[in-house]
Amino acid sequence: VVPVVLSAADEVALRAQAGRLVSLAGDVPVAELGHALATTRSVLEHRAVVVAGGEAELREGLLSLAAGEPQGGVVVGSAVSGGRAFLF
Repeated sequence: VVPVVLSAADEVALRAQAGRLVSLAGDVPVAELGHALATTRSVLEHRAVVVAGGEAELREGLLSLAAGEPQGGVVVGSAVSGGRAFLF
């Protein structure tokens, strides 16, 4: 299972990015795509993670995110500014 991380400046851009990534789901191995998105992209305010065990799950998750109807295996949220927290 690979977390495929997406982020964008707003919700519309996040859904658009998911739509564009659907075309890569068959061409790039899921693990490579997940690694590239997690290590080479800026982390912006609106975020989503598609947890996929394979190409079919990734495609399904990205399509649901692009449609604005997240399903199981897709987590959507946004960053909020806040105070500092310490965890021991």
